[in-house]
Amino acid sequence: MQRVILAIPKFGQVVAPCFEVASEFLFVVIESGRKTGVSYERCGECEGIGRVRFVQDHHGDILICNGIKAFYKDLLVDSGIGVISGVALEIEPAIAGFINGDLKPDTESADFIETSEPMPLADMVCWARDLFKTSGYEVHKGENRAPFPIDLIAEMKCPVCHRPIRVAICCGAHTYRVDQELREFRRVSANDYHARIYVYPDIGQPGAPDLKKRCEEFGIELLDPLTESVEETAKRKIPIIKGSILDHEEI
Repeated sequence: MQRVILAIPKFGQVVAPCFEVASEFLFVVIESGRKTGVSYERCGECEGIGRVRFVQDHHGDILICNGIKAFYKDLLVDSGIGVISGVALEIEPAIAGFINGDLKPDTESADFIETSEPMPLADMVCWARDLFKTSGYEVHKGENRAPFPIDLIAEMKCPVCHRPIRVAICCGAHTYRVDQELREFRRVSANDYHARIYVYPDIGQPGAPDLKKRCEEFGIELLDPLTESVEETAKRKIPIIKGSILDHEEI
């Protein structure tokens, strides 16, 4: 058996019942059929998308878990990480089961039925809030401060011209139709904002509209939580924002 790093969400001494909310992970190095290293890590990231990235950042090769939503399982598999789901065991028997060949990566989709949105709204809001805060913005909830469907308002002093920047952020999945949501977002954010950001995974589902193209048509910038990173945003003059900013045309 080649060198493999197992990622195991844990709850006490058992495999955690739900991958998306597990706060503790073990990363176990397996070499030549033996356990040669173990590290314990805490994950404070936002639900599913944060934990997918957490496993990726720790170079996990195989995830051993119990419950996991099909969307997050598919993300892991698409990135080259094998998933062994439905494991309701204590940690050590789970590791032994993998070494012995009793536990193998799934070959079928998870047994969980997906809801209408590919990623839960709360997960996207959490991810967007953390990204903007980490990038130097002050972030406020849209509730009671802005009309639907604005979820967050991000503000900062422009690092180039020192004028204020105010960003309206809409996290997708409020409605079943993306076009409808984008139209409403454009309408309610037409005034008082220097930029408009739509947070949604650009997964290119068959029959779905070209999300990036539709955002461009509406004058909205697409922010994909599956591809965006703090490292990428740090390279820009204005954190996160790629396009033009109202009243900041000279930037």
